[in-house]
Amino acid sequence: MAVLTRTLRHDAELRRRQQNFLAAVSHEFKSPLASIQLAAETLVLRSREDDNRRLGQRILEDGERLLRMIDNLLETTRLEEGRQKLTPQLTNLHDAATTAIAAISERARLSRIAVALEAPADLTLEVDPAVVETGLSNLLDNALKSCVAAKSGTIRVRGTRDADGIALAVSDDGLGF
Repeated sequence: MAVLTRTLRHDAELRRRQQNFLAAVSHEFKSPLASIQLAAETLVLRSREDDNRRLGQRILEDGERLLRMIDNLLETTRLEEGRQKLTPQLTNLHDAATTAIAAISERARLSRIAVALEAPADLTLEVDPAVVETGLSNLLDNALKSCVAAKSGTIRVRGTRDADGIALAVSDDGLGF
């Protein structure tokens, strides 16, 4: 029994250290990324050449994606540690999906991947909107990566309501994981 107790304590301590490390590293990434984004914004605004503006815009978009990933990591760590309080509120899932799709739309367009949303405009749920946003962003990002890897071309977000409840699904014709 003592060995089991010691092992569980060691495991809990290791998990706590990993979460602290992840939170610290994620936080430290934010400052240099903000600096890179500022430089990219300056490049986009001041450049007279289309190629430079296009590359600056790409740096901005990728920087925003990295910042979202870091925010997701930090939020996940806070949730696991119990420091993040969920605040459920009436959330329009159609609007949340539209916002998440807009975040990947330029990368999807450049990769010739169509993203379709099939959900009633009034599809709402009592849920923490940050949880929906994080989940959809992660699923769409993975779907986009899968489609790019397979050189396929369709991502579909489908929202439905029936007697059993509400379902929000992301599917793609990509490689899969």
